[in-house]
Amino acid sequence: MVHDYRYAFRVYAEWELRKHPLGILAMGATNNFIGANFILGQVNLCFPDYTIQRWHIVLVAYSIAVVCTTINIYGPHLLDRISQAAIAWNIVSFVVVIVVILACNDHKQSAGFVFSDFQNSTGFGTAYAAILGLLQSSFGMCCYDAPSHMTEVRLPF
Repeated sequence: MVHDYRYAFRVYAEWELRKHPLGILAMGATNNFIGANFILGQVNLCFPDYTIQRWHIVLVAYSIAVVCTTINIYGPHLLDRISQAAIAWNIVSFVVVIVVILACNDHKQSAGFVFSDFQNSTGFGTAYAAILGLLQSSFGMCCYDAPSHMTEVRLPF
C-alpha cells in the first residue's frame, strides 16, 4: 500500500516539473540576476566612482551560471563540504555580528520598541512595506524549495 502512494506521488511530482519547466528556468535566471546585482552593488560600495551598466549585470550573471554549472558537473563530491562550510560560516558570522553589536552599541532600544514598533519610511503603504520586507525570506525559501522537489522526484522507490 505504501508503494502505491509513493509511486503516485512520484508521478505527480514529475508531472509538475514537466508542466513548469519555464518556471524553473526563470527561477534560476532570477537567482543569477540577484547574485549579479548583489556582487556589483558591493563593488559599487567599495569603488563609488564605478557606474554599473546593464551589460555588466548580464556578464556577471552569466559568470555565476558558469561557475555553478562547473561546480555541479565536475565537483559534486565537493558539494557536501561547501554546504558544511556555508552553514558554519553563517552560524559563526551570526554570533560574531550579534556579539559585536551588543558590545559596541551604547544606545539600546527597549524590547517593546524592537519587537512591536513598525516604522515605515519607504514611501509605500504600510501593508506593501511589510510584504516588501518579507520578500528576502521568500527568495530564501524559493532556493530551498526547488532542490527538495528535485530530490523527491529522483529518490529510488
